[in-house]
Amino acid sequence: MSKKHKKARNRSAKVADPASSVPEKKPGEDSSQGTRYQVMFRELIESAVVALVLAFLFRTFEAEAFVIPTGSMAPTLMGRHKDVECPTCGYQFTVSASEEVDSNTGASTGNWVISGVCPMCRHEVDLLDETAYNGDRILVNKFAYQFHDPERFDVAVFHYPGHAETNYIKRIVGLPGETIRIQDGDLFVKKPGEKKFTIARKTPNKLRAMLRTVYDNDYVMPEKPLAQGMPLCWQPDKAPNGWKASEDWKSFSADGVLSEPTWLHFRYAMPSARPNPANPSGQFPPVDDYCAYNTGVNVNPKLNGCPPSWIPDVWSDQRRRCGVGDLGVQCSLEVRKPAGSVVFELVELGRRMQCRIDLNSGEAVLTIPGMPTFQPVAQTGIQGPGTHEVLFVNADDELRLWVDDKLVAFDSPTTFEPLGIGGDLKLDLAPVSIASAGADVGIAHLKVLRDTYYHSMIRGLEGLREYVDLSLEKDQFLAMGDNSQKSNDSRLWDAPHYVPRSLLIGKALYIYWPHSWDEVKIGSWRIPFYFFPNFERMRLIR
Repeated sequence: MSKKHKKARNRSAKVADPASSVPEKKPGEDSSQGTRYQVMFRELIESAVVALVLAFLFRTFEAEAFVIPTGSMAPTLMGRHKDVECPTCGYQFTVSASEEVDSNTGASTGNWVISGVCPMCRHEVDLLDETAYNGDRILVNKFAYQFHDPERFDVAVFHYPGHAETNYIKRIVGLPGETIRIQDGDLFVKKPGEKKFTIARKTPNKLRAMLRTVYDNDYVMPEKPLAQGMPLCWQPDKAPNGWKASEDWKSFSADGVLSEPTWLHFRYAMPSARPNPANPSGQFPPVDDYCAYNTGVNVNPKLNGCPPSWIPDVWSDQRRRCGVGDLGVQCSLEVRKPAGSVVFELVELGRRMQCRIDLNSGEAVLTIPGMPTFQPVAQTGIQGPGTHEVLFVNADDELRLWVDDKLVAFDSPTTFEPLGIGGDLKLDLAPVSIASAGADVGIAHLKVLRDTYYHSMIRGLEGLREYVDLSLEKDQFLAMGDNSQKSNDSRLWDAPHYVPRSLLIGKALYIYWPHSWDEVKIGSWRIPFYFFPNFERMRLIR
């Protein structure tokens, strides 16, 4: 047995109970008295921080601290996990480590999380010696639901109906008296007395909080896909005087010579960590609900032998992936001359949804070909030379546009009735595009985003159903996790499938203490700084 594998087999860790905090352990920790003191000191510091925060907050409202044990709400809330920086492209992501401990007792399960897959370059990263951190510590307002009902898409803590001593945290998606339909990743609502379902739309703040990154072009690795005979995800038309890529393919520019639109297309041409037998032809798949958090490969040395004789399929936890049509595009748009226009296009089920922005007047117009009466107009801050942050999203049968972090208000509704399949479905193979029509512009920091996808799966049936209907009565709420692939929520409970009002604890408010860092990163420098707060992940919970 290798020294590396012995080290991993001896590691033990505990997940904090929602009402308490348990020290984190690192590989080899119990063999060093100095390391034990370090853990005790870390716990002392973190407890002091908790006490300080609560001392202030209890003066304002009744609050309680909870620790997230599992990844059912990832990436909104992290359970026990490993933080990863991909050694190939540098992208930072998280991989679940909940399987290493029992979420109820905190006892070690004997499993190792040995690897995960980068969502950008698909490099399989060795995680055997990476530290597993306890879940986010959050504050819950226990006063919130004493005088008013939860609102749809609130993140709430409640006692699990099947075992009232266990606390769960999920998103409230169904309210008393409603019937909720889960279909194609979306939620549809039929209220008492209504005959048909209508889609449940998120508020702008909720939507932005629930968007997931599909691809971030700042981490493009041109040599890897090209070496595998694959094109890069973002590709310009081959028209002369069209879009030109920078040397590193991280940004693109158009000189505005062509008055007709010249296009820059995104295709989901993701390189594979290993050959994918489900797609031997190498055709572009649609964007799906791939979640890097769920790609951790777990091995139990007692069951698999040591050294392990596994080379498991990294896609095993992704076998239920589903195509996602609710997409968004985000970028930094540099306007060099106040002329021409830029078009952002999203495709869903063969239908193009466009936002055209005139760079001289700043006017934005939304269109959906085949819907002549749908033409909302708005004024944006994009007028003349300058650089702007743009986010265009199609989600919940509604188009939304943000410019410089401000939601653009249109002169007519930007919602539309479900469109169904229309046009050529091959258009979905390039679901996101940007066009320049006589515009001298530059595009950088390109991101493709998707909405949270809810699986239509219920207990007792293998695979997905076309849709699932779940009915609620008085004082009953439907709760689901954002990480639908890995969430034990209302769809899967034996009975009841709802949360009674009496079991609600409160509304999740704030991530006040993720795990701390042991160093400060400044460029390529790494400065030791034990217990340095993880400010980036301290935030309101939406």
